[in-house]
Amino acid sequence: MSGHAVENMTCALATSGPEANFLSLTIPFYFATRKNLVGGVPDAVLSLVAHHIVYWILSLAFDILDHSGWTWLDKNRVYEPEG
Repeated sequence: MSGHAVENMTCALATSGPEANFLSLTIPFYFATRKNLVGGVPDAVLSLVAHHIVYWILSLAFDILDHSGWTWLDKNRVYEPEG
């Protein structure tokens, strides 16, 4: 190396020049400025409960499809029904 500081291009604070302004203003699409993502529910509780709620919703949807009696779904079965 020639004695120049190595620039870390992944960190907005380490860049200099016109790229520094662009990178420092870029906010990820999942960033929220609110205190909690869902009002009234702390994010710590939401992170513990959300995946269980999604699991039960998806399980219910697949159970409804399983018991619907639609014959066009039979070709997509992974296993045969028990009876």
